Amino acid sequence: MSLIFQATRAFAFGFVLVFGSTLHCRELVAEPLAPVILELENWLDENSGLPRAEHLPTVRFSGPEALGDVADPTMSIGSRTRGIYEPKTQTITLITPWSASDPVDLSVLLHELVHHRQPGIRQECPSSQEPEAYRLQQKWLAARGIALDVNWVAVGLTSGCGLSDVHP
Repeated sequence: MSLIFQATRAFAFGFVLVFGSTLHCRELVAEPLAPVILELENWLDENSGLPRAEHLPTVRFSGPEALGDVADPTMSIGSRTRGIYEPKTQTITLITPWSASDPVDLSVLLHELVHHRQPGIRQECPSSQEPEAYRLQQKWLAARGIALDVNWVAVGLTSGCGLSDVHP
């Protein structure tokens, strides 16, 4: 039985026990997802030059209404934003519905883990971090026979740094 499958079962069981039927934003210290995160972190160790962060991020789940102005529709997978990373709080927000048994949803977590490794790297222009996260996400999905549904033109156009990003 794969580590991701085992963690998915444990996560699903823990999610029901801890969160019940609460429909609003749910906070989750990464512990129930820790085995999945560690497997994704090991993959990133082998497939990226980014160093691991000192601590695991906090993971929270939220409906799309919690995104507010944070979501950038040009930087989404398919037709919606599926996850965001807040470096100041080291928090990944996964947008529900989300399932640890869905490889595309897992790839969103992987994408946000890339951002968790990136603080301090090219911070003058945070949007410049997106292409690397999408490339690694694409590689992870491709290994599972899945194509990444992302608008590469939009990623390229919105990930460049302008003068206002590097000069006060």
